[in-house]
Amino acid sequence: MKRLMDCTFSRRILCALYASVVSVLAAPAAATIRYDVSVAEPEKHTFRVKITVPDVKDELTVQLPAWNALYQVRDFAYRVQNVRARDASDAALVVVKLDKQTWQTHARGTVSIEYSIYWDDGGPFSTQLNAS
Repeated sequence: MKRLMDCTFSRRILCALYASVVSVLAAPAAATIRYDVSVAEPEKHTFRVKITVPDVKDELTVQLPAWNALYQVRDFAYRVQNVRARDASDAALVVVKLDKQTWQTHARGTVSIEYSIYWDDGGPFSTQLNAS
């Protein structure tokens, strides 16, 4: 019986060691997505956005939310214009619009997505980019 208990204890130690090694080796890579937003031309009511995503594996899908702080379903994506994508060598990539708020491109490595957003809504629950 003591021998069986020693074997079980040894197995538990080996399993714990194995689990520790596997969890360290299987840890996901940390990638930082960078967002650059420009409001350089407020009189045109246009934001310019650039998203840089490292370590893309075959495809990249980006999507805008359809809600806001008032918990209303809204269509913010209709404001998006000129969606473009480039890879790390600055080569243009094909961008496909999947639905009204989702875009996709295929590439590997670092991918940059750029687009403009026109924002000129007045009113109490809307926003507007302008000089003031």
